[in-house]
Amino acid sequence: MSTPAEGAFSGPRPRFSGKVRPGATKVVLLERGLLVGATGVNENGEWAFSHAHSWRPGTHTVEVIALFGATESAPASATFTVVGIPETSPIRSFGASRHACGDVCEHRPFTGDW
Repeated sequence: MSTPAEGAFSGPRPRFSGKVRPGATKVVLLERGLLVGATGVNENGEWAFSHAHSWRPGTHTVEVIALFGATESAPASATFTVVGIPETSPIRSFGASRHACGDVCEHRPFTGDW
């Protein structure tokens, strides 16, 4: 796996990419043994994957396994940190304590998301 690099920081929607030996048909991404996603591999062995949902802030380790028909590669892994506002942060409750804006709004109220 090329991205995210080992020890890197990522926004809430990490993008994964890498290169495997030519002949692989697909790569599978796992976190703690649970399927994150899968994607195809081009003829040069290059692949890329973006998850459809935001990830929680914190440290994550993702393993990638290349599939060569019925044969699997050894897993390659990367540990990276997703940055953002943790669910337990007081910043989220402060933003939620505001009244909703009317039809005309001169500011952008904080909703707890980026």
